Amino acid sequence: MSRTPQGAWILPYSRVVGQDDLKLALELNHVAPRIGGVLIAGQRGTAKSTIVRAFALMMYGELPVTLPINATDDRVVGGWQLDALMRGQTRKQPGLLEEADDKGLLYVDEVNLLDDHVVNIILDVASTGVLSVQREGLASAKQLSFGLVGTMNPEEGGLRPQLLDRFGLMVTAVGPGHRRPPPHDPYRPRLRGGADPGHVRVAGRGGTAQRRRP
Repeated sequence: MSRTPQGAWILPYSRVVGQDDLKLALELNHVAPRIGGVLIAGQRGTAKSTIVRAFALMMYGELPVTLPINATDDRVVGGWQLDALMRGQTRKQPGLLEEADDKGLLYVDEVNLLDDHVVNIILDVASTGVLSVQREGLASAKQLSFGLVGTMNPEEGGLRPQLLDRFGLMVTAVGPGHRRPPPHDPYRPRLRGGADPGHVRVAGRGGTAQRRRP
């Protein structure tokens, strides 16, 4: 297991077996962010969030910027610092999109439950690479580049067709019972109940060896 700077333990990306289409979409989106983002649909328990976080940790060394469901326009595009305004001062407050530009990846969990207006803003910036703000005394335009990944559970509601079409790639995460086992599955590292996930068990001609992974 890999430990994030925040102290959370995340399954390494290379240890996730299956979901090849999902992984390929994340990798393509990383190479070409102007694709416009990846939308991952799947039921609970299909490792959507696990894979996204593991990918971000592998590529950027930290977890992705995560957009909360109740995010407002100010939180997304930026605005003024409220505490400074109360003191009669004007200080800009960067939004989550600028933070994603610094860190590399914006993760929108349950994107189908977000306000459509907020989703539109995010998709515009992800596809054009430009954040333009004209509001409340702010007038600015900034070049941004980040990967966008959204996940959703179709059982909790869909995404409007006009928003669905704006994602560059869409993949479906399927549960273990709906995909064929990998051809060399017995030789792949796997987590077993009660086993230390930091160990890899390898069966060879001379018997069984154990190797500790860092």
